[in-house]
Amino acid sequence: MKKTFHYTFILLIIISCNSQKDNYYTIEEICNCYSDSELKGLDSKLNKCLTGWNRYINEKQKTELATSELIKLTKELIQSCSKYQNDFEKMLVSKYDNQNEKNLAYRIDTINAKIDRGIEVSKNLLFLSELKMVNGNYDEADSIINRSIKLNPNDAGAYLIRGLLEYRKKNISNAIADFERIKSLTQDFDDRIKAEY
Repeated sequence: MKKTFHYTFILLIIISCNSQKDNYYTIEEICNCYSDSELKGLDSKLNKCLTGWNRYINEKQKTELATSELIKLTKELIQSCSKYQNDFEKMLVSKYDNQNEKNLAYRIDTINAKIDRGIEVSKNLLFLSELKMVNGNYDEADSIINRSIKLNPNDAGAYLIRGLLEYRKKNISNAIADFERIKSLTQDFDDRIKAEY
């Protein structure tokens, strides 16, 4: 089962990426630094290794480019750096497994109140679906995430939640279809950023 999740998750992430090489950093250097780091936590370890990448972004002085480049860097690390890939997968899985029951109920109530007031409805439906999935209410989570997707059919995050939900329900072909949709949406995003810069 874990092996199936691993392959499904890889399908989500692998998007045609050329390996990054410029005057400031290489993916291999960042991966080696990350793999050798004694620090705890994915973000702490990665931040220590981004000196050259940060110099590259600072020289460009564009926030939109930084976002695009960070997405690209993450994809490349997941694709080619096994230590980062394993840590990223553990972080993602634990996000959906370590919820305090009292805190979970409070968060569900808070998000429902926002939805009732019409505040960022599609985004809050996505969050609510996540919480319902964590709570094991798969049918309810499915109904909620489909409402979110209907309101915002271009939100890659909604397809991630639905794909994980389908995976948990053992509907692997549906999960793969959602992950393929994410691939298409993120490729469209990358193409838009490239066209602007």
